[in-house]
Amino acid sequence: MGKFTRHLAIGEKIIIDGEEFVIMPLGIEHLPDFFKAMKALSGGTKKGETEMDMDQFFSKLDEEGMGAISRLIDDTLKLSFPAEDEKERKVFGLRYMMELISKIFEVNSAMMSNPEIRKKLDSLKKNEPNKQA
Repeated sequence: MGKFTRHLAIGEKIIIDGEEFVIMPLGIEHLPDFFKAMKALSGGTKKGETEMDMDQFFSKLDEEGMGAISRLIDDTLKLSFPAEDEKERKVFGLRYMMELISKIFEVNSAMMSNPEIRKKLDSLKKNEPNKQA
């Protein structure tokens, strides 16, 4: 075991439609996409609000933010489930986008030191159709 290994997350469980999945953390090369995604997420509420209005969120989401969220989801699914079919992975990522992006930020918790972003991601969980974590 290397020095870093004991400090790294080994993944976190998420339940989707009654099935358990383990989501693995991403590496530092994904830092730019995390910041773009956080910027996109920050447009979903006004300062001081904790509930995210999904219509408002999607209306403010630009192509750059959506691209970052898409890459984070796809790269996380590739890392977490390397044997899965690419087409199925992409459909799964789109279908469960809200559950996955919330868990991806949670798994990569170093990015979650901003309490305002944490509140907004928590509000995403409240609006999830499956309400599972």
